[in-house]
Amino acid sequence: GRLTPAVEVRTLIRRVDRRPAPDDVAEVLGLEEGDEVVLVVRERVLGDDSTVVWGRSWLPADVVPDIEAELWRHDGLTDLLERHLGGSLRRRWYHVELELPPLHVSKLFGHDDRELAWWIESANELDADRPVVELSQGWLRADVFRVLLPEDPVAV
Repeated sequence: GRLTPAVEVRTLIRRVDRRPAPDDVAEVLGLEEGDEVVLVVRERVLGDDSTVVWGRSWLPADVVPDIEAELWRHDGLTDLLERHLGGSLRRRWYHVELELPPLHVSKLFGHDDRELAWWIESANELDADRPVVELSQGWLRADVFRVLLPEDPVAV
C-alpha cells in the first residue's frame, strides 16, 4: 500500500509535451531513438508551498492516448497509468545518488547555496508485453527525505 504523509503534499504539473525520445530514454522504454514520447515535469510541494521534489517522467506516446488532458483531471500519474493499463505497476530502481542538483533545482528547493539532494532514476513496469511504461528521473531534498534502499532493488 501507499503511505499517507504526515503533512499535506501536493503535486503540481509544470509541463506535459510530446517530443522525440533521447537515446538513453528510448533505451529504457524499449523504443527506438527519436520515437515519440511524452515528457511530464512535476513538482511536489508541502503545505507551506516549499518545493521538495522536482521530477520528470518519460512515457511511450501510446500508453495513455489523451494523457495531456487526463493528467489535468486526475491527481496521480501512477493511478492514471494503472487505470489505463489495467494492472498494478512495479517500480524498479536504476540509479540513486546523493549529489549536487542543477542550479534551477537548487533555487526551486529554496537553497541559496547548492546543497546535496537525492537524484533517483526508476521505472514503472507492467508486464512482459510492455515491460517499462514510465521512466522517472527526479531530485528530492535530502533534508526532507530519507532514502532506504531494499536489499533486492529489483523487487521494489
